[in-house]
Amino acid sequence: MEEKDVALSPDWDSSRSGIYKGLQSSGTSSSNLSGLHTISDSLKTGYTLDRPDVIDIHPYETTTCAQLVASIHDADRLQSVLQTAVDTLQRHAKWFSQDGLEALLQHALSKTSESNSTAEVEVALDLISTVITFAVLPLACLYSAVRFISFAYHTGARMHKHKSLAAKAWDLYQQILQSHLGGLSVAALLDLLQKEETQWSRSSFAAVSGALHLLDDKFELHNSVTSSAAITITELLPSLKNIVDHGDSILKELVIALLYKCITDHATLVDLDNTASWPILFDLVERCSDASSDIVNKGFRTRLTELSPRLEPAQLESLSKILISANHDLPREAVNYLIRPTKVVVRLTDPEDSVSQHDRLLKLLQPNPRYNFVLAKIAQNDADLLRLCEDPKDWTRLLQTYMDLISSKDLQREGAMICAEFLCTVYHHAFSTSNLTTKLWKVDMVFNAITKLAFSAPRREARRYAFRALARLRVTINGYVYLEEDESWIGTNGKGTEPGVVLLSDLPRERWLDEVLALMRDSDVEQNKLTASFVLEALPAQLGNLHFFVDQRDHVRAIYDIAIHKLASPKDTHAVSYIRILTSLVNYKGLFSHAEERQMVELFIIKAGSSEAVSKECIHALTLCCYELADTVARNLDHVVQKMAQMITQKHLSIHVLEFMTGLSRLPSLFRNFRSDDFRKIFGVCISYLQSIRSGHISQQAAIGSDAGSGSQPLVHEVLPQYVYALAHHVMIFWYLVLRADDRQLIKTYVTNSLCYRREGDKDVPDDQGLVVIDFMERVDTESTAQRGPRALAEGDMDEIFDDVDGKIMVQHRICGLVLISTHTSMRTAKTLVTTRRPSGTARYLVFGRNPVTRESWTSTYITAAPASVWSGSAGDDDTMTVYSDDADGSSYGAISIPSSSSPLGAAGIVILPDEPALERAIQAFDRIPGLDSHKAGVIYIGEGQMHEDDILANSSGSPDYRDIVAHLGNLQKLQDAKFNTQGLDTHHGADGSHVIVWNNDLTELVFHITTMMPTDIKEKKMSAIRKKAHIGNDHVNIIFNNSGMPFRRDTFPSQFSSVYIVITPSVRTTFLQTRTHTVNTAESNRFYKVEVLTKEDFPAISSAAEPKMISGASLAGYVRNLALNACIFAEVWINRDSEDYKSSWRHRLSQIRRLRERYAPENTSDRPSSVVSKGKGKSHFWK
Repeated sequence: MEEKDVALSPDWDSSRSGIYKGLQSSGTSSSNLSGLHTISDSLKTGYTLDRPDVIDIHPYETTTCAQLVASIHDADRLQSVLQTAVDTLQRHAKWFSQDGLEALLQHALSKTSESNSTAEVEVALDLISTVITFAVLPLACLYSAVRFISFAYHTGARMHKHKSLAAKAWDLYQQILQSHLGGLSVAALLDLLQKEETQWSRSSFAAVSGALHLLDDKFELHNSVTSSAAITITELLPSLKNIVDHGDSILKELVIALLYKCITDHATLVDLDNTASWPILFDLVERCSDASSDIVNKGFRTRLTELSPRLEPAQLESLSKILISANHDLPREAVNYLIRPTKVVVRLTDPEDSVSQHDRLLKLLQPNPRYNFVLAKIAQNDADLLRLCEDPKDWTRLLQTYMDLISSKDLQREGAMICAEFLCTVYHHAFSTSNLTTKLWKVDMVFNAITKLAFSAPRREARRYAFRALARLRVTINGYVYLEEDESWIGTNGKGTEPGVVLLSDLPRERWLDEVLALMRDSDVEQNKLTASFVLEALPAQLGNLHFFVDQRDHVRAIYDIAIHKLASPKDTHAVSYIRILTSLVNYKGLFSHAEERQMVELFIIKAGSSEAVSKECIHALTLCCYELADTVARNLDHVVQKMAQMITQKHLSIHVLEFMTGLSRLPSLFRNFRSDDFRKIFGVCISYLQSIRSGHISQQAAIGSDAGSGSQPLVHEVLPQYVYALAHHVMIFWYLVLRADDRQLIKTYVTNSLCYRREGDKDVPDDQGLVVIDFMERVDTESTAQRGPRALAEGDMDEIFDDVDGKIMVQHRICGLVLISTHTSMRTAKTLVTTRRPSGTARYLVFGRNPVTRESWTSTYITAAPASVWSGSAGDDDTMTVYSDDADGSSYGAISIPSSSSPLGAAGIVILPDEPALERAIQAFDRIPGLDSHKAGVIYIGEGQMHEDDILANSSGSPDYRDIVAHLGNLQKLQDAKFNTQGLDTHHGADGSHVIVWNNDLTELVFHITTMMPTDIKEKKMSAIRKKAHIGNDHVNIIFNNSGMPFRRDTFPSQFSSVYIVITPSVRTTFLQTRTHTVNTAESNRFYKVEVLTKEDFPAISSAAEPKMISGASLAGYVRNLALNACIFAEVWINRDSEDYKSSWRHRLSQIRRLRERYAPENTSDRPSSVVSKGKGKSHFWK
């Protein structure tokens, strides 16, 4: 403890001395006073230490006391004068009257209090002791004596070398205690604590300090029969109030030390309990703590914590305040008291006292993160209170309290979030209550509070909470407001509310929208950037609920204008958010002119190619525009393609560019005006990406291989190039299919030369993926030529092609380059069925002999086979092979074209395959490999309020708009005896239904596993769900039509294989009945849906709908189907990421043909391309 250097000054009134007053009142002359001084001097000169007995005060007996008072008054050094007084009293006490003793003591103690000499203090103590021993201590001097003893005790206690002085002071006090004034001396000591004003006098400080030390060191603070130095707790505590109110920190520390003695002594604790003195004690501690939390030391706080079980509730609250102010852990009893709900309910019934205590407690809690759990519970209780409260005043008071807390600069991050959580809880309650009599004022009050919080709270976390709350506002189809569920919001506040309470017209949303617009305009101002980021992040989702803005045309147009203006600046930091906002506005077509729609599309084109994030959003926006603003995009498509070509240097955009081009190829109405240069740019983009990947492919594979030994899996950035590589080839295939015939030859030459990049021998060759692309281009050209035949026949068996007239049928199998050709030839009629099996498909056609077999003069009957017929030769660069090997020049049975040996598909010789069962089995196995890229995706309907897997899979139907979407996903096909790949659906017993939806073209097939089209046994719902789950659980991609009114959760259908969920959610919430009334009467172009692609945690989110997109019902099926196809391809790449690259069914067929060639080539190869040299004649068959 820091001690003060105390300078003692007199503050007793010497006029209290009766003798001195008598002298003054009798008019004693100066000569008489002089005589008194002479007597005094004579006393001094006549007194010696070695001859005390010679002292003789005669004839001054009656004036001796007055002479001593005068000597003390005038003395410069008090020690000798005081000692004379002591000696005189010891011999002549009988001559000292009570008034004389009072005057002597008052002047002696007053004058000594000015001294810094401990020797003088000791003599003054001797004087008091002498008076008590040889005379009677005047009652009027008791207070002064006790005060001086305390002063002396302080002087001795503060320094070790003066401890004897403290002991002497204590001995003297004990002497008084044992005198007739013993009881009064205790009262004087307490009176000293109560009356001394320590802020005016340093001696008073010393006296009070000494008194506290005496009490702490020497007194028992309870009734005691063994000690006279005892004081009761009821006497002590009230006397300390003056010190804690006016004393400094040192005295308050002494008070705390004294109180610590109280709470550590068992007898004193009993007195505290019995006399109900705890409130006074805690009041003293609180007052000390208010001055400085450091005054209440750790030991004291710990002891109070230990005593918490014996405290009453009021003391627990005081204890909590003390501990909180000192940043000390709260005991369990205090926590339970503070957070008990009953306290909260009572709180507002006593408006003045309870509310003020509640507010003080909150203000005490809010700066310190240690007590956030208490603050959170109190806030929760307050929210529960308002749930039961119907008084607007209480709502106003509590809302304002928390708004004030949030506005405090002392509030820490966690505290701000707790207070914001409280407001959001009340906000949630206001929209979910069913009390129709109070709902409007509640909504208005809390909505304004949340809006104010969103734009003015000092803490950004609190602002973000408010923004999230406001951004969750949605409107149903019949105009009721509700809160959309927010999964990221932990607790009940994240749950959605049921509509039907608040109408949109009752919501004062104009202020919210006005604030949004103001913030958007000033979003570049430094102090607004963080706040603006929150608003701009949440706004697109809310714009997706078009009904919320149904009567806010001006606000929507203002949002559009600001977004356009901001994006015109090349340095806007919120460009990504503004792109998303504009993307959401695409569906507000009725509000914007054609010029404004064109402005949006052009802006997307311009901003693409800037930063990675902005470019990605622009590409995704253009993808949406291809469906929603098709005419505008079509007029600007050449600019779009040009921009995509310019972005080939930004390799991080490759996936998004290629997926855009993939979807574009399936929208022929957009590129109907394409020129050859436009097509060439698309192929150029793909080839550029391929070249980029090839340049780093070897080192990348080396890195993967080097990690293989350690068991590590390829990282995402190692798998994505595989997807880009596969997707680039797919894009070229898709676009080659839609090329005009007169553009194909030029493009094919360009693509073939670009794909041949590896040097083998004397020529460049493609890799396998490039090889199947070249094969496909050959196939497409052949198909277009074959379709010039006179008529096409449906596929049938041999009995429908050959009859008895045809006689003997000879069968031969030959491999020409990478084409497996099988011929069934009639020896009698020269009719031949040619089956051409190649990597990209299988085709059948008839050749009639004795006729020139050229492309210009075909008379063959074209027979469709899965997936389509192809020509076996290469366009303009082919050799020929006789249909029948014994027909050397083909004059009898004709000839067919085969790939040239110089073609990537050709070879130097023709391999004749022998007649053996192993070959037949190999060909049958080859035929089971689909010639199409076949994919599958589940389609699941979630009805209103459905959350559990079994309930969802029990649906046998869906809403009308769901049925419309399913119908547009593809074509309805029968499952019974189906010849196409049904992806596991039963084709014989109807276990999976009678029909399925399938989409296909000449390249790709997508089978939809639609759960509502599969049988549902009402009595065996569980088994029905298991059968359906067997399909969708093994689908990597599932399409979810979510009409539940709640966000879809990834764990709804637990599955090891399902990686991608394409979630379709109506933009406006509808009930079961409303979907069958409002929805069916709304045109598809005016229905809007949110589409979002959700993936497993370990699955990359690369889709254009990774960020939710709003799209109309008219475009929904095509958009979703395109997302599903891309996701299926990527899922295949991702699942097979341990392999070198993605192997499609075409590449599988290619490897099978190579295997056959390698197996049979060494022995049965001919170098002559136009005829066949064989050791065997082949196998013959006879039909009817």
